[in-house]
Amino acid sequence: MTHDVVTPLRRVPLLGGLTDRELERFARDFTERIIPAGSSIVKEGDERGVGFFVITDGEASVSLRGRR
Repeated sequence: MTHDVVTPLRRVPLLGGLTDRELERFARDFTERIIPAGSSIVKEGDERGVGFFVITDGEASVSLRGRR
């Protein structure tokens, strides 16, 4: 990744206890993706783990059993 990855990660509550150095190390395993509007990232019922997503630009919605 060519841009600052620590700043958006610093805003993730789950990662709040990590130092900038730890966040940089953590981010090395990330893959930046651009997802087109209206696309599904994860579908309910998938039995396999898909990863950890941090949305840095745009928005997403979540639904569970058909309820948003």
